[in-house]
Amino acid sequence: MNWITILGIISALAITLSIILLYLLYRMYKRTLLKPGFGGKATYFLDDCESEKNCSICLGRLGTGLVIECSCGKISHKDCALLTKMCPYCKKSFNNIKARPAEIAKCPSCKTVLNGSVCACGEVYRKRDGTIVCTCGNIIDASRQLCDKCGTFYGKDGKITVLSECINIKRES
Repeated sequence: MNWITILGIISALAITLSIILLYLLYRMYKRTLLKPGFGGKATYFLDDCESEKNCSICLGRLGTGLVIECSCGKISHKDCALLTKMCPYCKKSFNNIKARPAEIAKCPSCKTVLNGSVCACGEVYRKRDGTIVCTCGNIIDASRQLCDKCGTFYGKDGKITVLSECINIKRES
């Protein structure tokens, strides 16, 4: 074998290894994008549960009170349903339908009840419209990542950092 053949084989191996490495890096990148929560494409949104949806009669948030679900799928407050006595969409009577508590948002990771977008385990869940309910109650745009009211910073990885803690860390170092 001459040196040109050896050089060709080495070049082919280098190109093959480069392609394999790029493929592995791409897979790791895709895996981080598909991770549920704030950082990537969420598989669970905060407004997927009934307690975050709106009443089909008064259009107010259902909350954690009693609700009535019509056979057509519309959900409304028990009080609204008792006032109207029938579904405004399909005109069926609410007389034989029993009230039940609204389903409350729970963290898919640890199964604790969510109070806003942030779970006690640290996971952050956004709403379908791209907003986050901050721990202070302020509604912020997920693309801004910073709460103007309390200074909480929501990083791309879904981790929470209070801005005052960042400033203290920088002062110490």
